[in-house]
Amino acid sequence: MFLNYGGHEMAAGVVIKPEYIDKANKLFNDACKKYYDIHGKPKEIQYYDVIIEPKHITENNARMLLDTLYPYCTQFNPEPVFCIKDATITDAKLLEDKNKTYRLLSFNLVKDNKKTSIAFKMFTDDYGTEVDGLIADVYFSFPQVIQEGKAQSYNRINVLDIDIKE
Repeated sequence: MFLNYGGHEMAAGVVIKPEYIDKANKLFNDACKKYYDIHGKPKEIQYYDVIIEPKHITENNARMLLDTLYPYCTQFNPEPVFCIKDATITDAKLLEDKNKTYRLLSFNLVKDNKKTSIAFKMFTDDYGTEVDGLIADVYFSFPQVIQEGKAQSYNRINVLDIDIKE
């Protein structure tokens, strides 16, 4: 399936044969399922720096991070990861771009009567509107650029993971 592969210690890179482009994701997921069926799933560990309440997702905090910690670098100054724990997902909507290269999932997170609007690009089918009404931990980083004049641009946080509670 691969023409070649490589990368460095922090990345894996592959070049997929054209005839496998549409099948690669399914083949990979099937191989993982087969492995997990035999060996069991590894214990998931979510890495984050701090638990944050939705009321603290503000433009002032996003600017403060940019002014004090930016630029980020994996080795010496990693980008901080935040977690909102046990929030309810509401008003989930799914939009596709016209070329269907990605989907935009937008929703509100509600915790302690505070509602925060979230929107992020997804390149997989992992989540859709079925998350509406569920409780989850959401892992994210603040944007590295705050667009002047854009209302609530700081709410365009970079969602890294959604951990749905069972």
